[in-house]
This record gives sequence, C-alpha cells and structure tokens, in this order.
Amino acid sequence: MEKDKNGKAKVWVYAVILFTSAFIVLLITAYSQIKFTRNIDNLETQISTKENEKNMFQLNLNSALKENEKLLNENKKLEEQLKEEKEIVEAQERKILEIENKGNEIINSYEKLISAQREYDNGNFVNCAFILLYDVKTEHLKDDGLKKYNELVEKTFYKAAHNLYKEGLNLYKNKQYGEAIEKFNKSLEISESEYFSDDCLFFIAYAKYYQGNKQEALSYYRELLNKYPGSGYAKNSEKILKIFEN
Repeated sequence: MEKDKNGKAKVWVYAVILFTSAFIVLLITAYSQIKFTRNIDNLETQISTKENEKNMFQLNLNSALKENEKLLNENKKLEEQLKEEKEIVEAQERKILEIENKGNEIINSYEKLISAQREYDNGNFVNCAFILLYDVKTEHLKDDGLKKYNELVEKTFYKAAHNLYKEGLNLYKNKQYGEAIEKFNKSLEISESEYFSDDCLFFIAYAKYYQGNKQEALSYYRELLNKYPGSGYAKNSEKILKIFEN
C-alpha cells in the first residue's frame, strides 16, 4: 500500500515537472514569438520610414529639378533681355558717335573753307586750291557755304594750275626734270581741262625720256593722245610712238 502511494507521488512529481517544463517552453516560445513579432514590426516600421523618406526625397528632388528648370528659363530670358538692351545701347552709342563725327566733319569743312579763303586773300592760289580739293567736303556744306566754295574754285583753280604749269616749265628749261614733273602733275591734279593741260603731259613725257625712263615717257604720250586727241602735240606724239614702238 505504501509502495502504491510512493509510486503515485512520483508520478505526480513527474507530471508537475513535465507540466512546468512544458509551461516554461510555452512561455519561452510565446516570448520568442512576441519578440520576433515586435522585431518584424520594427523592421516594417523602419522599412516604411525609409520608403517614406525615399518618397519625400524623390518629391523634393522633383521639386528642386522643376525649380531649377524654372530658374534656368528665367535666367535665359534675362540674358536675352540683357543682350537686346545691350544691342540697343550699342546702336544708340554708334548713332551718337556718327552724329558727333558728322558734326565734327561739318565744322572741319567750314574751318577749311575759311582757311582756303584766307589763302586766296593772301595770293596763295595753289594752297587755296589744294585745300578746296582735298580738305573741304562739299556734302557737309549748306547753301551759303557751297556758294562760297564754288566761287573760290572758279577763281582759284585756273590760277593755281597755271602757276604750277609755269613753274614746271621754268624748271624743265633748267633741266630740273624731277621737280618739273612734280609741278606739271600738280597742275593736272588741280585741273585737266585748261589750254595748257596737254602741254603738261607733253613735257612730262619729254622729262621722263631725258631721265632715261623711255617706257614711262611713251605711256605719257599715249595718255596725251587719249585725253587730248586735238592737241597741237598729237602729231608729234604719234611720230615718237611710231619710232619707238616699231
């Protein structure tokens, strides 16, 4: 009887131990499951947070790109506007400069016209003629100025050209051919339509010949025939050309 009680007691002890062990295992399993679930939840939360951050970053990036594109377009427009305004300013500056230059040229032409009148009054007809010829721009003269210019040309050009012709002829006679040629050319520079203009070409041709420049001399004889076919020197020039060209 005592043995049966002891046996039952042992069974209960084993049962309690087994139950306790099972309970502990269940507790551990449950705790592990809870911990695992919490870890999963934490991971999901972290993943969700990262995903949200990623989405927010993408949203911010898109916004930044759009804003940057907007700024670039605005900057491009400003650059184009600045370029246009710069071109307008440069055009205005060029126009102002042109007006200033034209004004200076007008003033200069009138000043030169006054100088020409002064030279004429002093009897310096050659100086007067060359000032009128090269320094006074007739397009810058108004009615009164143009009238004065034409008067001086009419009174001066013949006298100046004739004086130079006479000076050249005297030099030619003195065999100063280089200086004579210079005077004859200046006479023709002022006027080629005077009665002595063909004389200038004829004596230039002879002076060139005496200097030993035969080909240049022949070219002046040809020029004389082309410009003054009715000249008294025409026949003589033709003879000289035939002699040297044949």
